[in-house]
Amino acid sequence: MLPSEDIFILRCNALNLPSSFFEQQTVNLKEVEFRKLTKLSAKKQKQIREDAADFLSRYVELEKLMGVLDRFENPFGERPVVKTRDDAEKYALQLRKLWKLGTHPIQNVTELLEAKHLKVQEISVDAKFEGMAAMAEYEGIPHYVVVINAFDRPSVRKRLTCLHELAHLCFDLSHIKDERLAETLCHHAAGALLLPEKELKDMIGSTRRKKIAVRELVAVKEKFGIALSAVLFRLQYFGIITDSYAKSQFRYFSMKKWRGPQEPGNYPVKEYSARMSLLLDRGVEEGIISISKAAHLAGKTTDEFMNDTAYR
Repeated sequence: MLPSEDIFILRCNALNLPSSFFEQQTVNLKEVEFRKLTKLSAKKQKQIREDAADFLSRYVELEKLMGVLDRFENPFGERPVVKTRDDAEKYALQLRKLWKLGTHPIQNVTELLEAKHLKVQEISVDAKFEGMAAMAEYEGIPHYVVVINAFDRPSVRKRLTCLHELAHLCFDLSHIKDERLAETLCHHAAGALLLPEKELKDMIGSTRRKKIAVRELVAVKEKFGIALSAVLFRLQYFGIITDSYAKSQFRYFSMKKWRGPQEPGNYPVKEYSARMSLLLDRGVEEGIISISKAAHLAGKTTDEFMNDTAYR
């Protein structure tokens, strides 16, 4: 539609959007991978997709204005085929080597992914949604976005979701018809990326254990930023605890409602990336973009942008 100037201004005011919003180049998301706890309505999925497309459009436009238009490169080159948990374990370790992460804790997962030129969007929506990964082309260049749900999620859960979505992007799972199996493999890879085998065995021991104290699990969580349940999965995979003991512990965790902020132990590092905010601040200070343009690219009103002191 090509409304008259008066109608156009009225429409902008009614939607509480700047005129620049309608000038941006939109992108169409492809290869969308949703991770959800239960069935997510088509309407909600569409809303999350559109929000992610808008976020990615604004982020890429900002990078273009700042002359830092980078692209994510799959560290494997051609995506390796993952069929089993052993495959997921092997390629997670290989990914750590390719990115020179060693076996030390990943302090800030979001910051790591942004440094590798993935765009990470944090939203707060229906608890049924966990995360999403998608690709879009902007002027012929592919860009990738990872969306994570922050609603009632502690940082350890957000970290796992980020790496789960990274696995979707890096691995070839196209041959797997069972969606649950594909999600299990990505979840396993995320756990392996957060908590390498050597470090886990150094802390817990490599021999079969009859019992594991909660304090031991909390110590691992607070060092590596990984949820207690994910630590149990790793111990079970390596045969340090039996399947029956793992199940009894999962039941105990469920009884104690240890899923989310109620879980004992605290990972001290705040999970976030300041990259977009820093680019916006730099653009304003160097006179490359105006305050109103920066606010639009941040997805905020001018007042909200000026009052946002998160990174200022």
